[in-house]
Amino acid sequence: MEKIKPTVTVGITTCYGDPAILETIRSLRSSKGLAGFRIIIIADTVPMSDYIKKELLKYRAELIENSKPAGQCPKKKQIIEMAKSDILIFTQDDVLFESTALAAIVQKFVTDSDVKFISIRKQPMAPTNFFDDITMVGTRISNRVSKIWNNGDNYLSSIGRCLALRTAWVKKFHIPDSIVSSDSYFYFENK
Repeated sequence: MEKIKPTVTVGITTCYGDPAILETIRSLRSSKGLAGFRIIIIADTVPMSDYIKKELLKYRAELIENSKPAGQCPKKKQIIEMAKSDILIFTQDDVLFESTALAAIVQKFVTDSDVKFISIRKQPMAPTNFFDDITMVGTRISNRVSKIWNNGDNYLSSIGRCLALRTAWVKKFHIPDSIVSSDSYFYFENK
């Protein structure tokens, strides 16, 4: 008997009405092995242009534009409230996903029912200038430390660029609006 695939929601919080979000949405919609998932975008501060709104509709992405600016946690709580799926994946408006990334994340939840929280290793794009090159050094160091510290089970391994949780589990979290680093906070709340 074939197992029923879990339902998935991808949530994106943003405060920039930047067209770069379209690249993120295109990369998500190019996912292989995972179809029909919901995308929710909670935005504030800089309004999205009519062009971006039209493109988001084309990619079946739901856009909620809050009239008052808020931090990342209030917007994430909005997404959690709206999510009705089995799995909720948080990402950001400038992240590009390889075509098999979402399916691999979902597969881990399927194969191990004890898994409640997943993050992935941050892999930056190739540097295009000196500043990018310097930033990449910091990312490499952080990736190495997080991997060897407690076999990767530490808050440095919780990367806000991609956090996946069982929706029923994250709905139990207490998330104060004042949290500055939600990726680390989610790690500790999960523990």
